[in-house]
Amino acid sequence: MLKYKRIALLIMIVMFGITLTITGCGAKSLNFESSSNQGSSADMAAPVPAPMAPQEEYDNEGSYNSTGEAGKGISERKMIETVHLTLVVDNVFEVAEKITELAEHLNGFIQESRTWEGSDAKHGYLTARIPAERLTEAMNQIETLGTVRSTQRSGQDVTEQYFDRQARLRNLEAQEERYLEILSEAKTTEDVINVERELVRVREQIEVYMGQLKYLDHQINLATLNIQLEEQKTINEIEKPSFIKAFDAAKVATKNSINMILTAISGLIIAIGYLIPLTPIILLAAYIYYRKVYSRRKNSSKAKDNEEV
Repeated sequence: MLKYKRIALLIMIVMFGITLTITGCGAKSLNFESSSNQGSSADMAAPVPAPMAPQEEYDNEGSYNSTGEAGKGISERKMIETVHLTLVVDNVFEVAEKITELAEHLNGFIQESRTWEGSDAKHGYLTARIPAERLTEAMNQIETLGTVRSTQRSGQDVTEQYFDRQARLRNLEAQEERYLEILSEAKTTEDVINVERELVRVREQIEVYMGQLKYLDHQINLATLNIQLEEQKTINEIEKPSFIKAFDAAKVATKNSINMILTAISGLIIAIGYLIPLTPIILLAAYIYYRKVYSRRKNSSKAKDNEEV
């Protein structure tokens, strides 16, 4: 009896193994057929790939970068530096000339320069563009030309803005290359027109970003130094009284008085000249007025006399 049980158990184990083997083979054949069918259908319906730009992402610190270049924008900060400096000097024109020479010596230039004379002293204003790496050197040399009244130095961080535009520019350039490849493979006129239209759009965006990057580079590489110049006020000595100067002043006053009298007489003569042509009209009007007044008085006196009688 025990022998038969062992034989039955062995038969069940063999049948279970055969079943597993058949099931595995069937699944493999089904998977093979399914994958082969899918591959053939995909090959038949595969469209022409559209241009794809490289994937863009932000790194952990917030700087915009292309895939594979995350973190590049954080290692180098992009700063636009501006300085406002007020300087009291002995001679505005000489100091302005020295600042101009200094800017040229440091490979910079003067963007704006103005000098003028106020009611109490001379003033000047200059805007110099100095290479950013030599800004501190320029400030130190300019401060030796006079007395510093005030200084203000500020910086604008454009790192994220700068690398954002760089990443977008690279993506647009990649799109442009892909469109050029598609254009070379285009078969119909409609495809050529569509691809050329997209190329024009991409090229316009590329030029916009290139212009923005060029402007940012100019602002970053050249710091702005605004310099206000004020001339030192001097106390004038009080002049001693002088009889000669008093006589000269009296002589000038006399001449001025005579000139005023002559001017008044000249004006009167001119006025009379204007009135001469109008003299007959003025006399006639005076005569008419006199006659009216005289007749009115005469009538009133007669009326009084009649009343008394």
